[in-house]
Amino acid sequence: MTDVSLKELISLSQDLNKASDALSQQIAKAEAALNEVKLGVWGWVKVRSTYQPESDLTIGGKPAAVTEVEYLGYGKHRGKWCLLYSTEYEEFPDEDFRWVVPLREAPRKERIDAIDKLPELIRVLEKNAKELAEKAKTKASQFADFVSALDGAKR
Repeated sequence: MTDVSLKELISLSQDLNKASDALSQQIAKAEAALNEVKLGVWGWVKVRSTYQPESDLTIGGKPAAVTEVEYLGYGKHRGKWCLLYSTEYEEFPDEDFRWVVPLREAPRKERIDAIDKLPELIRVLEKNAKELAEKAKTKASQFADFVSALDGAKR
């Protein structure tokens, strides 16, 4: 019985690794395509949130109830733009409880689940880029007026 189960696990492991590698290659291609655009804007979308009535975190010596929130994002990590995976606790949104890694380094299950949100992330990046472009145009115009006033003051 154990031999049959072990053989099945070996076969499943090979299938899973092959499928996971194929997904990782597609993630790398999507990331390369985003990087080629050179938007330079960040974006995040929620993948899921999971309520945990008891966690490893404690408040007053008792396990705290928390909601773990997972995100798919695009931004700069260690100096490079990439797809990102992040988790945080809704109840503790500060950086001490936030975990961010490139998506390709996230655990397998999280990568598989997060990738479904890529179309939504693209829409968020588009929205953020439009807003930033409008703001940049406005600021450039305002600053041009300021520079002209400075230039006129020299004469």
